[in-house]
Amino acid sequence: MSKNFERLFEHVLEALTDGVWICDASARLVWINSACEKLNDIKREQVCGKTVAELLDNGNFDTDVTHRVVDEGKPVSIIQKVRSGRTLLVSGVPIFGPSGEIECVVGDERDLTELLALEEELELSKQVNSRISSELSRAWQAHARASEIIANTLHQARSHDDVSLKESRQRAEHAWLERACRQFKRQVDIAKMLDVSQATVARLMKKHNIYPDKHQH
Repeated sequence: MSKNFERLFEHVLEALTDGVWICDASARLVWINSACEKLNDIKREQVCGKTVAELLDNGNFDTDVTHRVVDEGKPVSIIQKVRSGRTLLVSGVPIFGPSGEIECVVGDERDLTELLALEEELELSKQVNSRISSELSRAWQAHARASEIIANTLHQARSHDDVSLKESRQRAEHAWLERACRQFKRQVDIAKMLDVSQATVARLMKKHNIYPDKHQH
């Protein structure tokens, strides 16, 4: 590989927004790009040349992917918490030599911090929406119960009013009948009195020989 190609390759890796690092077969960190420095809040001169075990013991990250790649001989991805407080998706890929042995492990780091924060916000939003929906459902149920109570109350009030009106009408009719009966009784009494008076007058006129026709002019 020519020096120009190596420089070009390094420039390409430096231009990536994902963190990139390279460890040798003994799990010693060889190189990191600028994005890796930023994501982990480290400087390459501070970490390059150290083993992954040393960096792990130093608290640079909470779990190690390199040893798993070396042990399993295949790509491995993990979620890693790093010193900067970020959460990273770290993928390690083995690079094999001509004889089939692992020559190095290339790692790629992608920041999940904002994505996880958005996921938490989304979950919180779902919980809030669920609570709002539940409160609305309870409010509608309470409204339905209140409407039912009001309807029943109005129905009972109407029924009571109907009964009261019916009773009032019955009382009025009874009173009218009583008044009519009293008036009829008075008319009967008057008629009886008139009959008695007419009979008495007739007897007196007959007794004294008074005839109405003789006095007519």
